[in-house]
Amino acid sequence: MYNRLRIILILLGILLVLTSFLPQKLRKTASPTFGKDGHRAFFNINNINGIVYYDGMSGNSPDGDSGIFYPAGSAGIVFIEGVVWGGYVNDPDSSKVKLRIGGQKYIIGTAPGRILSSGVAQDPQDERVRIYRIRKDWQTIKENDPQIAAEIKLLHSVGSSADSAIAAEEIIKQYQKDWQEWPVDYGAPFYDLNHNGIYEPGLGETPGLAGADQVLWFVVNDLSESRAFRFSGSPPIGIELQVTLWGFDQPGFPLGQATFRRYRLINKSPFRVDSMYIGLFADTDIGKYSDDFAGCDSLLELGYAYNSKVTDSDFEHFNLYPSAAGYQLLQGPIVPSAGNKALFDFKQKAGYKNLPLKAFSYFGTGSSCDPLPREEGIMAYNYLRGYEYSFNMASLNPYVHRSGFDKGKITRFPLSGDPVAGTGDIDGEGENIPAGDRRFYMGSGPLTMAQGDTQEVVYALIGGLGTKWKNYSVEVLKTNARYIKEIYPHFP
Repeated sequence: MYNRLRIILILLGILLVLTSFLPQKLRKTASPTFGKDGHRAFFNINNINGIVYYDGMSGNSPDGDSGIFYPAGSAGIVFIEGVVWGGYVNDPDSSKVKLRIGGQKYIIGTAPGRILSSGVAQDPQDERVRIYRIRKDWQTIKENDPQIAAEIKLLHSVGSSADSAIAAEEIIKQYQKDWQEWPVDYGAPFYDLNHNGIYEPGLGETPGLAGADQVLWFVVNDLSESRAFRFSGSPPIGIELQVTLWGFDQPGFPLGQATFRRYRLINKSPFRVDSMYIGLFADTDIGKYSDDFAGCDSLLELGYAYNSKVTDSDFEHFNLYPSAAGYQLLQGPIVPSAGNKALFDFKQKAGYKNLPLKAFSYFGTGSSCDPLPREEGIMAYNYLRGYEYSFNMASLNPYVHRSGFDKGKITRFPLSGDPVAGTGDIDGEGENIPAGDRRFYMGSGPLTMAQGDTQEVVYALIGGLGTKWKNYSVEVLKTNARYIKEIYPHFP
C-alpha cells in the first residue's frame, strides 16, 4: 500500500513538472460558462463583437478561446482583457499589506455587485446584480435584426441548442426589461436633459450616453478576500468599479470599428490610496495567437497588436487579411492642477487635468512556471508604471528600445516605431523577441484617491482591416484612431 501511494505521488510530481512547460495559452484560465440572463452579455452593435461577464471578465469565450472578434463574425482579436489598479493603502494595521492591486486578468479579482457600505458588498445573487444592455431602438427591433442573428450564431457556436426564433424573442424581451429597469440609482448613465441630476422619464429623459446605439452597464467590487488574494496576493482595497461599454451602428465609418469602455472607480474604503496607477491589461490574439507582434503609438496613446505575417489561418477561413486591433486611452484619470480643466463625465472640471498614458509595457510567452499571486500583483503594478518583468519593488528595470535609431535608449514606450514605414523600434526587429503570443499593459498615474473619491478612465478598442500588403491593417487602425482621438468626446 505504501509503495503504491509513493508511486502515485511520484507520477503526480512528474505531471506537475511537465504541465509547467505547456504553452501558457492552454493553461491560462478556466473556461467560463454562460449563466442566467444578465450574467453575460454581448456588445455587438457594429464591426467589433465580444462577450463580457458580470464579474468583470471580458473577452474570453465560454469555450476558453478568444471572445472579441473583428471584423464581426470573423476571427478573434482578444483572448482576454481587464482593468487593473494598484496603490499604497494607508491602513493603520501594520500587519496588513500596504501595496494592493486589484482588477481583472486571467484571474478575476472582482465580484458582481456594488459596495453598500464600507466593507459590505451587495449579494451577488440579488436579482438586480446583472449586466444591463440597451439599444435606443429597442421598441422597433425585429427578430431578423442582423445583430440578433449574429448573437444567436455565436450562441450556437459555443454549444447552445436554443431554437433561433425563441432565442430572438428572449433577446428582444431582455432589451425591453433592461431599458425599463435601467439602474440609474446605482450609477448607470442617462440623458439628464435639465441637468438637475434626477432621472425623470416623464420629461423625456432616457437611459444612455454619447448618442450611442448600444450601451452595456454593470458594477463589480473588490471586497472578496479570496478573489483579491488569488488575483494579487493582497487584501482588497475597497474599490467599486462601474463599467460602461458603448458603440455606434456605423459599419462603414471609423466609429463602427470601435467599442468604448468607461471604467469608473469609487474608493469606498475608509483609507486613502497613494501612488495609485490605473490601467488596462490585454491579451491580444490576432487570429492564431502564436505569430503576433505588438506596438504602441505614444502620440495617439495607442497600444496595439498585429500579425507578423501577410496571412493568418484563422482569417484565411473568412478570405480576409489579418486585422490589427488596439486600445486607445481617450481620457485619463484626473489630478489637481490649478488653472486647468479636466474632462470628467463628459463635462469640464475646473482645477484639474487628465493624466496622459504613462507607460506601455508588453511581454510574450515563454515562462516555464507561473508566479505566486503576490509576485503577479507586484509585476502588474510595475508594468503599469512602465517597468519590465520584475517581482521585486527594489530592483526595477526600465524598458529600452531594442531596434531602430534609438536602440539602447531608456523608454516607457517600447515598440513605438512605425511597422508600416519600417522605422524605429519595431517588434521582431533587432534585439526584440520573435513573433508569438503578445500581452500588454497601458498605465496612467500616479494619483491619490481619498476616501469617497471617484476616478474614471475611458478607452476605445479599435480595429483596422487592410486589403493590400503586410502591416496595412496597422495603417488603417491608426487612421481610425486619429479620427476617434480628434472627435472625442463629441460624437456625431
